[in-house]
Amino acid sequence: MSRALSALWILFLTPVLHGQDNAASLVPKAALSKAWAILTSALNAADVQEQLAAVSALTIADTPDALELFERVARTGTEPVRSTAMWSLPTTSSRDLLPLVADALRDPALSVQREAIHRLGFFRDGRAVQLLQDVIARNDSDTIEIVVGAARNLGSSGIRVLLVGADSVDTRVALASLRTIEVLVDPGFSSAASENLVALRGFRPEALFTNSLQHGSSDVRVLAALILARLDRDEGVRELIRAAESADRKFGTVMSAHRAMAALHYLGRTEYLAAALQSPEPRERSGAAFALRSFPHPSTTPLWADIWRGTSDLRYLAFDALASREGGPDLELLREGLLDSSPNIRLRAAEEILTLGFDAATLDIVEPLVERPETRLGALRLLKEKGELRRTARLARSLLPRALEEDAQARTRGYDPGYRFAVVHAFEVVHDQEAVPLLGALFGQDRNLTDRVVRALVAIGGDNAREALVRAMDAPAGSARALAAGGVIRVYSR
Repeated sequence: MSRALSALWILFLTPVLHGQDNAASLVPKAALSKAWAILTSALNAADVQEQLAAVSALTIADTPDALELFERVARTGTEPVRSTAMWSLPTTSSRDLLPLVADALRDPALSVQREAIHRLGFFRDGRAVQLLQDVIARNDSDTIEIVVGAARNLGSSGIRVLLVGADSVDTRVALASLRTIEVLVDPGFSSAASENLVALRGFRPEALFTNSLQHGSSDVRVLAALILARLDRDEGVRELIRAAESADRKFGTVMSAHRAMAALHYLGRTEYLAAALQSPEPRERSGAAFALRSFPHPSTTPLWADIWRGTSDLRYLAFDALASREGGPDLELLREGLLDSSPNIRLRAAEEILTLGFDAATLDIVEPLVERPETRLGALRLLKEKGELRRTARLARSLLPRALEEDAQARTRGYDPGYRFAVVHAFEVVHDQEAVPLLGALFGQDRNLTDRVVRALVAIGGDNAREALVRAMDAPAGSARALAAGGVIRVYSR
């Protein structure tokens, strides 16, 4: 770190350290003094992990002094520090940090630019949309995937940005933008597909997509044809037929023949998809069914009902389509789904039932689903949103040891399912005081987990949580001490 920054941190610390003589009688003041001293040391540490933890800790602290220091570090620190500052930047702070992100969009380091672009997708602010639109207009191949990802995160607000990209002369930019528009209006990918489609129609983009049918890239042409079909336009039928008759059967891709078949089915050309759904090849059937799910239409309801009542391997997709249809599913279907042999169907039925209000019997069915890896994250999310707080807290406490063990085993194989993060976040959401001792024991070398633990303790609050944060400032790991210090500043500055 630079000498100028070190001098700045000393200035920040002066009013805090001045009160240490009275630490014995003013415990909060002593805790704050120690916390600031730890953060200063971490920001100057030789260990990069400590520096990065301190940057995140400043956002946890969320005081005017902490955020002012955060801004200065974000502008003048090393590339990893600047990049981490963008990654951890709070988007709901009382301080307007969007100008900081705007400056980072012009940072000489590509990693910082990418994190800044990504962060724009979390601001529900018209200025962020304009900044993102300016970035996509650069036609920069190095950042286009980050740009469209941010626009996707903005949902309907990001469509204007994507239309600018769809009109780009750069094929890669046009392709990425069209692909993301298609994802946003696809109910198989987006729960807000209907809202996004309404927003898309508002821009009257038919001429743009029709023009894209003349593009030199076949992928661009097919994507334009798919979107036109969703807009109830048939200008792309010839392109869809060409794609449907191709050998492209790539499962799950937006350019697959199955999706072209589904778009044709939506426009009344049912012959292509009907044959694929009856194929003896499982991958062919599932690919066709996934595609059909992406183009819902009242005419498909009897087809889905037949599949649901049978023994097909497509029963989950059929149930999901019936549960998601316009006008909503009937309660009899949902109750039947709750008792199904498939855990995924039981979870999907519970999601719909709990949107109608609290239902203890349904929660009894959801709770055991946290025991199964394939439904754990979805079940826990549903319980956090719709469950009874004490029951959810008790369940999360029982789940924590297993989540830690399974995550550790998975990480040795190069995969991190993140069960531990979901459980800790459950403690945060339900403000579980009884989880404080468990959280206090999690401070360690896992910087991301420790960050989540500190935020949970801050949210839980109370004397026990504050004491756990103060004790954690003596943790062996420097990154854990820094993060705990950020939490101490937050809880003692309220």
